[in-house]
Amino acid sequence: AQRELSAAEKAYSSAQSEELLLCEKKQLLLHKLETLNSMNDRLHQLFTQNQESEIELENCTSKRQAEVSSECNHLNGEFLKLQNPIFTELSIRDTMEFDVPEV
Repeated sequence: AQRELSAAEKAYSSAQSEELLLCEKKQLLLHKLETLNSMNDRLHQLFTQNQESEIELENCTSKRQAEVSSECNHLNGEFLKLQNPIFTELSIRDTMEFDVPEV
């Protein structure tokens, strides 16, 4: 009975030691998980900020492209006017002094 008691005490002591090791390992893993979650939250925040900045940049780029296109169209139109002036756009003096032939 004494040997069985000694073996049981030894097994109990071994189980307690293993429990302590497992608790320490659990705490380390929980700390690591907390650190990873914190890093993941930060990365998600940066990703969201980058997406918002990208959308803002795309909007700004398309606005600038529209402005450039509008300015190019305006300049092309002015250039065509210089090359081919329309008669009504030429400056003609208004005068009331003219002879109307009698019929």
